[in-house]
Amino acid sequence: MVTTPTDIFCSGHAFLPSGRLLVAGGTKSYNSFPGETAAYLFDPILEDFTRVSDMADGRWYPSLVSLADGRVVAASGWSKQGDPVMNDRPEFFSSLTNWTAFSKTMDFPLYPHLFLQKDGRLFYSGGHVFGSRNVQPGWLDPAAQTFTAMTSGIPASFDLDHRDQSASVLLPPAQEQRVMLMGGGDPGINAVHAIDLNAVNPAYAAVASMHFKRIHLNAVILPDRTIFVSGGEQNSENATTASLQAEIYHPPANTWSLAAKASVPRM
Repeated sequence: MVTTPTDIFCSGHAFLPSGRLLVAGGTKSYNSFPGETAAYLFDPILEDFTRVSDMADGRWYPSLVSLADGRVVAASGWSKQGDPVMNDRPEFFSSLTNWTAFSKTMDFPLYPHLFLQKDGRLFYSGGHVFGSRNVQPGWLDPAAQTFTAMTSGIPASFDLDHRDQSASVLLPPAQEQRVMLMGGGDPGINAVHAIDLNAVNPAYAAVASMHFKRIHLNAVILPDRTIFVSGGEQNSENATTASLQAEIYHPPANTWSLAAKASVPRM
């Protein structure tokens, strides 16, 4: 059995080129949920954690994203002071230099859904946890250490305030640079939107809605390039409203088909 060295509940994680998993942040305590500053590398061969340098500040519900050059960006999370003080300064992690803080701060909600694009920028889909902080979808440029929000191309049906605990995926093939955002909210919604990041002026457009309204859903890309969605509920943490039926999105046809039905609510 592998024992975690600190409470990594609500941490962030991303893989390094070596195959080791960087695990950063977590829960310092359950009184206002201050973010943990500790970070570790998990080795899947040794099945053990190795501590690396601490981050400059704590992170509870951060997002970690692997970059093409082998570094990792950590963004957002409640600071070591806890709710509601945010850690608004992203950091780079490198296996050579450990942590390096951005020179600039930037607003993000907790667990922002970030995707590496082929041009090196990170696209924030609008998916998040708890409040959106009124941060629109847009692009984080790690090189320039700037964030540029979308000023157009977000239809009213996108409804940013109802994307709490949603799910986002980079639709396959990755070369097409299309991101899809599903569900979220409290109560949950079944709306689904996609954006083509290769377009001259990227814009979100509604695609086929899911069969079921879901918050706390999971979305997984399958080998045949379909998207499997399971779990979630209509009202947050209310098992009587759980969406037990899984479903699968078929990108070329823009349709959803029903899959297996769970016997246990997963929220």
